[in-house]
Amino acid sequence: MHLTSGRTRAVLRVILACGYFLYYLPLSESVRDIDAENRLAFESNKITGETLYQGAKRNPGQIYTTAIFPLLATTAQLALFSEGKTYENLLSFLNLKDKNEIRIIFPTFIEILFNKDRIGSPTLNLNMYSDTSNRLSPTFIDTYNKTFGGKARTVDYSDTVKAANEINDEVENEGDFNNIISSKVIKKGAGLSFISSYALTIMYSDKFKFINEKTINFKSGNKVINIPGITGEGVVKYADIKSIDAKTIELESKSGLYSYIMVLPNKHDGLLEVLDKLCDSTAFQEILDRGQEVCAKLSIPAGDLIAKCDLGNIAKESNLLRDIFEEGKLELQGVSHKYNKTYVTSILHEVHLKPGPIIYDEPRELCSMPQIELEINRPHLFYVTFTQKVGPIRTPIVGVVFDITGTTSN
Repeated sequence: MHLTSGRTRAVLRVILACGYFLYYLPLSESVRDIDAENRLAFESNKITGETLYQGAKRNPGQIYTTAIFPLLATTAQLALFSEGKTYENLLSFLNLKDKNEIRIIFPTFIEILFNKDRIGSPTLNLNMYSDTSNRLSPTFIDTYNKTFGGKARTVDYSDTVKAANEINDEVENEGDFNNIISSKVIKKGAGLSFISSYALTIMYSDKFKFINEKTINFKSGNKVINIPGITGEGVVKYADIKSIDAKTIELESKSGLYSYIMVLPNKHDGLLEVLDKLCDSTAFQEILDRGQEVCAKLSIPAGDLIAKCDLGNIAKESNLLRDIFEEGKLELQGVSHKYNKTYVTSILHEVHLKPGPIIYDEPRELCSMPQIELEINRPHLFYVTFTQKVGPIRTPIVGVVFDITGTTSN
């Protein structure tokens, strides 16, 4: 889905909600709170599953993903400086007990999820902006950096167009992103804008070799469109799982630390049914457990995926978070000199899943005659997760609903 060659570079640019999930690395038990991690992971998986399902229902024929970590980081940062009912609601959303759990868990997740020394590790940039008229406290800025790896600063909002350009230029310099925020959502005063970007390079292992480019007839409903794809042969993990009525394909990354999973519904238009079943937090684990190594011939969509996401829309659907978007409703201390008026104006995110270099090769004797042959030619799911070399509890980092017939003409 996310691969391309030097000869064909298909770029899908769509507006969507995007996301990734939490996972774990076997760090020293002395610096971890396993119980709290499990509670936060359970809650994030629940939110992710429901968001993917609801997003696909509301946006038929479009690419849709969930981006949970930036939303969790925003919520946790506010919780560290809140009190009263605001504090209770934010902790309930996170499924955590107190501020100490936040201080322990999130630095651990940052180290695990975005380790820059690990080959193929994704890159995350978290930024927070406030109007110069709402000067942020040094403690608030320092906490955002030390706990979440984020940067916070003020921007002059008196000229909203100039402010948007300044923010977009900064985000663009962090990666292949542009125009993540519009001047229309910038409001002079006490609002906070949380802006994040995420980039991941997809690199497949030598266990699977791509042979050639191929045009895929992608079918959804009554529509059929031609999209660029690639075909290859090699060793994959495969399962046909009756409980979710879908076939699953797992390919390992070049580093062996990550893997990429495609979930193809058995029914031609069975995506929503599969998504509904994947709202169960145990369903993804079954995908991982059931996969068996087989020789396979696959044809998959190819190209970059660049997505803009408004996580605020997700947050506003939660009764526990609705008040953070209304001025004067948050009980905060130590945020800024306008702490009693501070609120969230936006939580925006952009993601770029990009292909690593592909060298087309003649088929090698990686395995015997292919036991399965699949073409990913209808709406499906794509996940990025990690292997057991990273940690024993495997959950998705990125989840994508892939259907483009609603955004592309025949």
